[in-house]
Amino acid sequence: MDDVLRDLIHKNLNLRETEDLIEIWRERDTDEYQEEVFDILRTILLDRLGYLPPQSNRAQIEQSLRQIEGLLEGEDLEEALDACEALIRLAPDSAAAFHYRGVVHDELGKFEQAIKDYRTAVQLDPELDGAWEDFLSVEQDIELEFQESLSKHYLDNALAFAYEGEREGALAEIELARRTMPAIASVYNYLGQVFGILDQLESAIEAYQIAVQLNPRYYEARENLANARVNLEENRYLEKPSGTLEASPDYSDSELLDAGGDDRPVPGWIYLDEKGFLLPGWPGHRTRPGRSGYDPLDSDFEYAQMQGRILRMLFTIRMRTYSTIYLLFMTLVGLMYSLPMLLTIATVLNGELRYVWLMAVFSVDFAVGLALLANVAASVQNRYNDGNEYNGSAFF
Repeated sequence: MDDVLRDLIHKNLNLRETEDLIEIWRERDTDEYQEEVFDILRTILLDRLGYLPPQSNRAQIEQSLRQIEGLLEGEDLEEALDACEALIRLAPDSAAAFHYRGVVHDELGKFEQAIKDYRTAVQLDPELDGAWEDFLSVEQDIELEFQESLSKHYLDNALAFAYEGEREGALAEIELARRTMPAIASVYNYLGQVFGILDQLESAIEAYQIAVQLNPRYYEARENLANARVNLEENRYLEKPSGTLEASPDYSDSELLDAGGDDRPVPGWIYLDEKGFLLPGWPGHRTRPGRSGYDPLDSDFEYAQMQGRILRMLFTIRMRTYSTIYLLFMTLVGLMYSLPMLLTIATVLNGELRYVWLMAVFSVDFAVGLALLANVAASVQNRYNDGNEYNGSAFF
């Protein structure tokens, strides 16, 4: 901002009532005013009042975020960490604050703290730009370290003992591994698999639950968790206390709806924990108590929410997939939607201006086609970068 413009802003602000200036300062709306305006406003308020009025929490949060961004750009990590800590005390539900603190810990090489902050940021705001990608990046770094660690060596030994039926040896190796195991989903998923081979299903379920908590999008752990729970319930149905076998009880429909109200375990084929396979915003996420099917009104809302999510994923280049069939399908549809617009543009460039109106007709299809092709490119790039189709980086 040059001196002439700065003097003009200063004169205009000086003409306004103090109450108006306090309101502008309190809200600190950077969408309406440039940051330099608040520097001028600070001077005027100090001259008139002798002190600066307190700003709203929202304004303080935005100012702190801008300060942290500047410190990160200047690679002043220690001050950035202090600023993040102060912001988290001010706004403990700020996903951006935890994300930035994770970035600082990541830069400092403190991967365990970084992944905890990224996980908290994703839980507070699943759509926060960059948080999920940073989470996966640190998780992969820790995974690489784990592959060369003693914990991996002990778990491999436990797995070998488990396959050989040496239960005591496997459990001893597991205890050694637990002392230095990193808190990432893939490690606890591995631990759950070892317990599963040992037929310790309750311990396996506990390990899978930790894996899902550490990475809610780790679908392999979710599937293993569901299978372990079903196997545990089948064992409870099939084994009497004396060890003899009995047939599974035959519940009527009304009994199935009330299952779980007493000490009887819920049959495995209808069992789901609160986050088992259904994600909020998807069809069937909610059903009314006492009903066995989808509630019609809820289903309509869920379908609409799902469609909105799909469009959001499409245009933010997050509709990535590892499936070759889906990639081919998306490529064909993208080309099909883009081709009419490209042909129209070529016709107009050749001097056929009477076809200009077709550009407006095909513009929406063209945008969808380009978005699909961009998602295909992102999918291919991501596939060759990490090669892990179960780490949550793909949409489907």
